[in-house]
Parts: sequence; structure tokens; C-alpha cells
Amino acid sequence: MAGKHHRTRILPALLLLLAVLMAAAASFNFLALRYYRAAYPPPGRFYRVDGYDMHLYCVGSGSPPIVLESGLGDTFLSWGKVQPKLAELTRVCSYDRAGLGWSAARPGIRDSNAIVAQLHSLLRQAGVSEPFILMGHSVAGLHMRAYMAGYPQEIAGIVFVDPSTPEQFAAFGPEYQAINQKDKAEERKQKWQATIGLTRLRGKCGVIPPGFEAWAGWLKASDSDCNPASYTASERESSAFELSGKEVAQTGPWGNLSILISPATRTCGVRTGASSRKPCGRNGHPRGVHYTKVSNGSPPGAGASSPKAAAIMSRTTAPK
Repeated sequence: MAGKHHRTRILPALLLLLAVLMAAAASFNFLALRYYRAAYPPPGRFYRVDGYDMHLYCVGSGSPPIVLESGLGDTFLSWGKVQPKLAELTRVCSYDRAGLGWSAARPGIRDSNAIVAQLHSLLRQAGVSEPFILMGHSVAGLHMRAYMAGYPQEIAGIVFVDPSTPEQFAAFGPEYQAINQKDKAEERKQKWQATIGLTRLRGKCGVIPPGFEAWAGWLKASDSDCNPASYTASERESSAFELSGKEVAQTGPWGNLSILISPATRTCGVRTGASSRKPCGRNGHPRGVHYTKVSNGSPPGAGASSPKAAAIMSRTTAPK
């Protein structure tokens, strides 16, 4: 009886100790993120869009400018090596979608239509000149289609880098659902580990890949592997993925709009969110790109690419 009574006293004490340790680890993770964000503010500016702060970073000069749209769960840092190279050609702007990087989270569904409306307002407030070239990776392929459908007169050209397409859902079939459910379960697990500070205790936070030392502070401040809020934003975008595909399934044709399409290539960027592959070529340029021009009719004012836009787009690629 004494042994049993002893065990019943030890178990609550162990549970209490575990709870205290978890709270301490979670607090340490929270304070570390807060420190890095205060110590390393992002480059660029903040703009108030519908009552929420959005972060935009523009460099270079010239026109038409290039606007960069990141992949699922990624921040502006995913273009860290690409943006400076493109800025040698013209003005280039990257940004953080709501809830990612330094842009404030906001309520509502995170489908392509919502994301595009917010980007449109951000670019207008920042005075980014029109028309501009849209360049995006992965899920941005859907968002850019939505932008073209909603604001065709603002677009001088589109560069798709390893893009998602509306057709991929049907093409993957049942396998997609199985993979998607497995990925979601893994994301939930990683979010829980980040929330209780386990990821940081295991030394998985703030890992800087070789060649990205110049971005070390910003990468630590926006480290999505250790920031539960980043997981939440990524989950919300992912949950609206199929809806976004349906929204843009009937977009196009786009007249004489200049279009570049880049397939998946080797990794050269840095993981800042859900997508870990950043296609690139020599000196950080996107590579493996083929050039195509679509000229099968569109509404008046759409697809009005200029020779200058086409020339800039052709120089965003590098030889294989």
C-alpha cells in the first residue's frame, strides 16, 4: 500500500515538472523570436492595407518593375539571392503575405482572390509603377493567374517558376489526397514542437545555410521552423489551395502577354517556409526556363506586353 501511495504522489509531481519545463521552453522560444525581430528589422517599408501592416521591399531602378510572389509559406527572403541580381536589370519588389515574415496576420480565407486583392492594394499604396512583371514560385502560379484575371491592364508579363497549376489536382488523383493528409499531419506535429520550444531546444532554429550569412539576422527573426504563427499562416494558405485552383481554372487566354515558364531545378535558395526548393541558375538567376508567347486572343487591354518587358524577362534567365 505504501508503494502504491508513493507512486500516486510521484506521478503528479512529474507531470507538474514536465509542464513547467514545457512552459519554460515555450517562453524561451517566444523571447528568442522577439529578440531577433527587434534586433533585425527587415529592409523595406510597411504599408497599412485594410487596417493591417504589410511588408514590402523594393530595390533597383527602371521599368517595367518586377514584383516577386513567394511559394507556400515563404517570406520575401526566399528571393534573397535572386532579387539583387534582377535589380541589376530593373526595379524589383518582394513582399510578405499576411501572417508570414513581417506582415501582420489577418482574418478571412487565404485563397488566391484574397491574396491578390491585398497585393493589389499594397502595390498601389507603395506607388509601384504599372504595368509590371509578375514573377512567382510554386503556389504563386495560381495567385498570378488570379492577378492577371482581376487586373490585366497592370501586367506587362509573367514569369512562372516551378508553378502550381489548376490541373495538378486532377492529375495527381487519389495520391494527392493521401500525400496532402500526410503533409498536414507532419505540419501539425512540427507546429506543436515549435510551440512548446522543442524545435529550438533541439538546435533546429536559426540554421543558416552556407552563402546566406548576410541574411543571418533576418532568417533567425523570421524562422518559420520555430515560429508557430508561420505554421498557422501556411496552414491557412494550404487549406485554400484547391479553392484557389478552382478560382483560376478558367483564366486566360492572355493575348500577346509575354510568359516565361521555368520547371523545377536544383535547390539554390533557403528554406523559409513550406516550400524548400528555390530554383536558380548561375549567379542566382532562375534557370531551365523556356520562353513562350501566347497570342490566342484576350479582352481589350489585356496582355499588353511591351518589347522592353519582353527584353527584361528574357534576361532573367541564365543558361543551363
